[in-house]
Order: sequence, then structure tokens, then C-alpha cells
Amino acid sequence: MQNIQVIIEHCSVNEMLDQLEEECGELVQACVKFKRAYKQTTPVTIVEARKKLQEELADVAVASAAVFFGVLTPSEQEEELETEKEKAIRWKERIEKHEHACNHGPTPMVFKVCLYNCF
Repeated sequence: MQNIQVIIEHCSVNEMLDQLEEECGELVQACVKFKRAYKQTTPVTIVEARKKLQEELADVAVASAAVFFGVLTPSEQEEELETEKEKAIRWKERIEKHEHACNHGPTPMVFKVCLYNCF
């Protein structure tokens, strides 16, 4: 938290938002590269892609923390944490609903498309 506090004290809201924006874009690129490495449609190895994904997740986490603590009010922070919980529950419920509807138990889902072509 100490490092985040230094960031907050030295960066404007716009600078923190710009940084978060940039890091989110890089995370999207790392996700795409990781998926391609997994499918072996890129010369990048899965190990290299995984490392890049981890790095970009860390960058987004740091930038998100700066925005969370430096931009949001304490009441907005509480609301955001509640929203996180609600979204995790909603995602879990969609998975459980899918598993129940398809009767094949837990399976990986990609972009809401069932591997068993249930939809």
C-alpha cells in the first residue's frame, strides 16, 4: 500500500486513469497472445506468453489499486467491493446454470459457447 500511496501523491487523476487505460490495453494483447500460444498459432511459447500475461495482470492490478484508492471515495470503494462480490456470484451462477441445463457436469466454457454444443 505504501507504494500505491506514493503513486497517488505524485500523479493526477488523469495520469492514473491514463496508466490504467494503457495497462488494460496491454493486458488484452497478452490475453490474445496467450490464447494463440495455447493453440500453437504463434512462435511465442506458452511459457513466454504466460510470463507476459502475469506481468500485465500485475500492471493492471497496480494501476487499478491506484485508481481505487486515489480516485474513488471511501463509500465508492465499498460499493465497488460489493459489486465485485455480486459479479463473481453472477459468473458462478451462470456456470452452474449451464452445467445443470446441459447435464454433463463441469466443463470449460469459452465465450459462453459450450464445448458440447448445447446451445
